[in-house]
Amino acid sequence: MSIRGAARFYNIPSNVLVGAWLKRFEKSGMKGLIPRKPSGRPPMSPKYAKMPSPPKTEEDRSRLSANRKS
Repeated sequence: MSIRGAARFYNIPSNVLVGAWLKRFEKSGMKGLIPRKPSGRPPMSPKYAKMPSPPKTEEDRSRLSANRKS
């Protein structure tokens, strides 16, 4: 089966993707198809904690204001 035919048969939108998979398989076998960990610096975590969401009900608002007065 051709690369284009395989992409069409399996409903894969890119022939290039199937070709890349084929090259990786031919070079490294099944291990070549296992996704690798991305290299580079991991994303930074936020420095500050997230603000709590505002109270949604009137009861929650009254409870919150009562706690602030105490």
